[in-house]
Amino acid sequence: MSGLLVLADSVGRELQRLLPTQRKTQRVNLALVVATMLDVRSANLMDLAAGLPRPVERIDMRFQWIWPVVMNPLIKPDDVIAPFATERMALMAEQGEPLVLILDQTKINQRH
Repeated sequence: MSGLLVLADSVGRELQRLLPTQRKTQRVNLALVVATMLDVRSANLMDLAAGLPRPVERIDMRFQWIWPVVMNPLIKPDDVIAPFATERMALMAEQGEPLVLILDQTKINQRH
């Protein structure tokens, strides 16, 4: 098993622990995309497609696999990240570590 697949398996176990009601297919696919993103260090979909460990010859075929995963309306980013963020912030507070928040001003400006 490649390092990327080991990482995807680890991410999948964390997703299962923190989101026990999430569908298995969503969890497995999301874990693979997250692991690939960490491996290629990019959120660009074509970079992800190039790094995705899928047994296809052409990158566009990998892209066709990624697109439905990231656009799945049943995978709500806020719901996925919330338990991770909550757990991490609680740990930082417990250890007395400073918490640095970065705000996306583009979203803030859209409200005004």
